Amino acid sequence: MLSQVIVENPSQLEYRQDQVEIAYEFARKQVAEELFPAHRDSVPAFQVTLKLGCQDPSGLDYAETRIMGPKPSTDDSAVICMKTWNLERFSYALIKIIEGRLLSYRKRIAIVEDVVRRVKSSTPVTVAELKSKR
Repeated sequence: MLSQVIVENPSQLEYRQDQVEIAYEFARKQVAEELFPAHRDSVPAFQVTLKLGCQDPSGLDYAETRIMGPKPSTDDSAVICMKTWNLERFSYALIKIIEGRLLSYRKRIAIVEDVVRRVKSSTPVTVAELKSKR
């Protein structure tokens, strides 16, 4: 099986490839078991890039997912950027990325619209809002 984790390590920092691959598989399986205990499936495979030796401008490690369209596709990208290899931080970042992939773009938008609609219908109209509607 081709690894779903691409490692970019230009500074040749030490890391464990076996831990990278096993953490990826276990994170997908564990999240699925926690959220859907009646099913024994894993979260669908996705590609992630682990960048070692990098950080955001504030000096922190980060994880991000860029959704390129309304449906999951190969153009979507998940990146974990770490100054140094740390299994715990890598696993945490994987789980955050997996959480974000559980809802489709359309479902996220529908939920946002529903939340906004429900908040607006549950809160009183302010005087300023009434005046702006005239």
